[in-house]
Amino acid sequence: MTNVSTSPVIARNQAYNLMFGNTPDTLTFSDESLLTLSGLCRATRRSGGRSAELVTQLELVNSTIDSALNLGGLSDQADVQESIKRENIATVVKGIFQQWEIARSRAGQEPLLGLDEDKDKALIELSYQLTEDAVNEIGIFDISRKNDRNGFSNLLACWGPEYMKRWFDGTIFRKWAAGLNMDQHAIAELESTMSPHILKNIATKRPTNPIATLEKIRQNIDSALGDEAIAKEFGIEVDEASSVVARNIRIHIAVHNINDPLGALKRFRENEDPAFFYPNLAEALGTTERVVKYLLPTNIRQYFALHYPTDPIKAAEKWATERLDSGIKRDNERTRKLGTLGLAGIEIGQNS
Repeated sequence: MTNVSTSPVIARNQAYNLMFGNTPDTLTFSDESLLTLSGLCRATRRSGGRSAELVTQLELVNSTIDSALNLGGLSDQADVQESIKRENIATVVKGIFQQWEIARSRAGQEPLLGLDEDKDKALIELSYQLTEDAVNEIGIFDISRKNDRNGFSNLLACWGPEYMKRWFDGTIFRKWAAGLNMDQHAIAELESTMSPHILKNIATKRPTNPIATLEKIRQNIDSALGDEAIAKEFGIEVDEASSVVARNIRIHIAVHNINDPLGALKRFRENEDPAFFYPNLAEALGTTERVVKYLLPTNIRQYFALHYPTDPIKAAEKWATERLDSGIKRDNERTRKLGTLGLAGIEIGQNS
């Protein structure tokens, strides 16, 4: 059993080291990391069946955390929102400890909570404080939502708050990217796609090793979406590939379609084909191809093909309708005042 000092400062340091160690922004695992709860959590498969003893221990986790945090302390109506927030944070903390208990059980170790009241209190109170700080500082997780609470607790259980902060402020990505065989312009393009939302998706889908997902993205860019693969897929010369599919489009596809980038590229090419896009959009709008080509030149056509792969026509129809309405009104007013001819000269339903 790990002892925790009764001195508040020492107890906090011991509790933190037991949970996360120093939590460096390392990109690889070390044997020493397995000595921490988060390291064991990363290294242990936690899915699968649970013994009766483990189920009982997980129930104990919930009751112990409720008791330690005194969640029933806020009952006044004015404190309802604060009470809800505390309960949501406590739910995240319970998720963290449940993952740790499962990992310890799978590893044949003794339970974490329920053996030493002082140790339990130190661990739980520090976990609550760290979780609350991380929620406020990282900001991307809405812990009023179950999925976000679950994702957040898994990441905290595996990495701790400091690593998570460095993940979401881009520090981890930049350190990883520094070791790539890519020019700085390409790295900058890739980093520009790493919005907090994308970083969140990457981390929550593979919380034990988000770096592996970044590696998969790099492989997609270099191999699955490389010049040779594109040339082979579309029956063109290798030196033509860069003009057929721009690098920024490849990067977007590699990030958003990790498991099937080439399939996503095929859909993009089909959707952005002028012979498909313009006639179908013209039909949806009840107008001519002349109008839609005026409204949606190549870059905008490709935008809808890339960002709305399941139905680019529907998305473009809504966008174009709004601009047709406002454009005709604006150009009609300009025509009236200045005698000029703009979009007002292209009438809906007019043959090209």
